[in-house]
Amino acid sequence: MASFKSKMFNFMLRNRHLLQGKLQKEVFDFNTSIAGFREQCEKGAARFGKIPEGIKVKAQRIEGINAEWLIPQGSDPPK
Repeated sequence: MASFKSKMFNFMLRNRHLLQGKLQKEVFDFNTSIAGFREQCEKGAARFGKIPEGIKVKAQRIEGINAEWLIPQGSDPPK
């Protein structure tokens, strides 16, 4: 069973348009700016602050796309 915290987080993700004062969800189609969406995501992620201690960030390029692996301390990195 999902925790109350996870239910709230899920609700906030799915209904972020309401938290921004918008009644309708943004519609994504072929005219949507990927760069604009990425900027919106980065702004949202910046609100959560820094990565907790014990988490290693490993940058990687996968098929031309920049990505990051978040590796918790004590974990098995190949997995």
